[in-house]
Amino acid sequence: MKEIYFIGLLSFLLVGCETTALHHDGKPVQVTWNDTQHMSECEPKGTIVASQGTWYNYWLLNDGDLTEAVLNNLRNKAGQLGANTIHLYAPQTFGTSVTMTANSYLCPKA
Repeated sequence: MKEIYFIGLLSFLLVGCETTALHHDGKPVQVTWNDTQHMSECEPKGTIVASQGTWYNYWLLNDGDLTEAVLNNLRNKAGQLGANTIHLYAPQTFGTSVTMTANSYLCPKA
């Protein structure tokens, strides 16, 4: 009987290990951090928020994987809005997850 509980618990934890993959829409989206002057030439498409990690699975994933998943999620959302650039705000710090906010833009090609 203990084996069934262990298998159920393990299945529950593994479901939470999923990270966000970069989709077709998000691949061409560029990520910027401090390039506010360049953003003046761009058309705003909206603010986007992404988060990865939960109280029950954060210890199974390293910070790099969580951060990469958040960036993939932001790029996917920006691509769906028709944007080709995101400008990141400073990450919000949480003990169990990574959360980032960005503005998305459609910028002229360089």
